[in-house]
Amino acid sequence: MLLHEFINDEDMQEAMRLTNQPPHLMPIFYSIRIHLMKRFPASPIRLFGYPSEKPLLWFIHRRNIYVKDHIIIWPNPYITIVEEQFTDALQQFLKQYTFEEGSTALLPDSLTEMFLKFIHSNSDFSPTIYPTHLYFMNEEQQKLVRELELKLPNGYRFDEVDPSNDANIINQTWRHAGEGDLQQTTEKLKCLPSAIIRYGDKPVSFEMCDPMGVHNHLYTLEEHRRKGLGTTVELRLSQKCINEGTWPFKFVELYNKLSLDASNRSPYWTRYESQINTPRVINFFGMNKK
Repeated sequence: MLLHEFINDEDMQEAMRLTNQPPHLMPIFYSIRIHLMKRFPASPIRLFGYPSEKPLLWFIHRRNIYVKDHIIIWPNPYITIVEEQFTDALQQFLKQYTFEEGSTALLPDSLTEMFLKFIHSNSDFSPTIYPTHLYFMNEEQQKLVRELELKLPNGYRFDEVDPSNDANIINQTWRHAGEGDLQQTTEKLKCLPSAIIRYGDKPVSFEMCDPMGVHNHLYTLEEHRRKGLGTTVELRLSQKCINEGTWPFKFVELYNKLSLDASNRSPYWTRYESQINTPRVINFFGMNKK
């Protein structure tokens, strides 16, 4: 079976149709949509499907200008990809792309063991794993959030983000920030939805979107916590996404117990789960040499 690259806009529109299955495949679908809309020129994508007819497995190579490249590998829902299929698809994909030190990858739990086995056996990489749970807003939750009137404590105000002035503090507070991320953050703030709360003129709570459409880097400065600002700024960003026709979704790292608990309790978020109602683990990989 052959790997197929979706090259022209007509091909990618067909891929959008095939992957428009929320909450499944959202990192693939929204990556394609943002690419076709030319909303984020700093991170164009290449898109592949395996097999070429009726793809079961999707590959995105995000060719970032400012930061290391990012790979997404994601299967269609409710199917089983066996190791022989996965290995064949990955071997073909790696003829089109070569991992480099510092690049990143995103795969769900069903593919993780096969991916690690292949990488450990066929390369000198030893990936660092950052496991997460995925949360999304279903259609009923989106309706609730769209109608919310968000209020802030005295002295705080919503504002539009100022990329040139706000990017530095937003980037400095991100635990995964590395070389090139200040420029990448600036582009996210310029091109994609974001939300910010200020105290006076100072940004104190904020969140933005990533070019796969996902919420990215929710953060409240320490001295302004325990006032509900993080929850409120996240809902503000969600409202903006909903108004653009995007299902809000986010990844929460498993070490972050407070955020996991808050998301599990929230009436506005649904955890992405398997058919037997167990939470799916979505893994980010930092591609580091042994």
